[in-house]
Amino acid sequence: MASMLKVSSRGTMTLPKRLRDKFGLTRGGNLLLEETPLGVLLRSGRKVGQVEVYSPARQAEFERNNEAPLRKLRLG
Repeated sequence: MASMLKVSSRGTMTLPKRLRDKFGLTRGGNLLLEETPLGVLLRSGRKVGQVEVYSPARQAEFERNNEAPLRKLRLG
């Protein structure tokens, strides 16, 4: 479910209560805002970890090392 946030003239945003409750966000809590090639990613600060954005080169490496060998097995 998507929620639209409005940015005030001071640059603040108010998260809907439903989302604050769902993710346990309280006053003074942290959110991670990360730029991605598709826009921004907003995550709650409860479980923040490293996020890898897959470049085309990284995707090709994954294909070579993981997917291509499986195709040779003719599974299913």
